[in-house]
Amino acid sequence: AAEYGIVIAVENARPYLDASNYCYAESLEELALMVKNINHKHVGITLDTGHAYLAASRYGYDLIAGVQAIAPYVRHIHLHDNFGRCCASWEKKQHELAAMGRGDMHMPIGMGNVPSEKIFACLQHYDGSITLEMRPRYKEHYLLALENARALLHQTAIVM
Repeated sequence: AAEYGIVIAVENARPYLDASNYCYAESLEELALMVKNINHKHVGITLDTGHAYLAASRYGYDLIAGVQAIAPYVRHIHLHDNFGRCCASWEKKQHELAAMGRGDMHMPIGMGNVPSEKIFACLQHYDGSITLEMRPRYKEHYLLALENARALLHQTAIVM
């Protein structure tokens, strides 16, 4: 990565009801520790806000403390929304999950319960890109999502 000037950004994982703690990246603190131990400027973290909220809801941990732990290592952000209700790994029918408000919904921010303002308040020194990661089913809301993201960045004083 250093030779080619790229950064490897490990993404935090979403949890599943039937596979508790299937990987270290469900825990923001464990992911932060891994990247800290690697100790290389070309290795960082992709913070997926929806995944982080699902994991905090599933395991009952402090989401904001987790975001604070990874904040120095965040190099990329996936921004989207959900209701914090997990699904099983075998549940793949998005129309059914969306109707029940479950799973990694990838909705535009502002349509679910992810506390984006509190998350971004922990990232005051963030200097990277943000991907509005939404499912095609929400394409009629893409402009609203962009407006919400801009308002969020303005509100939390992050300059992009």
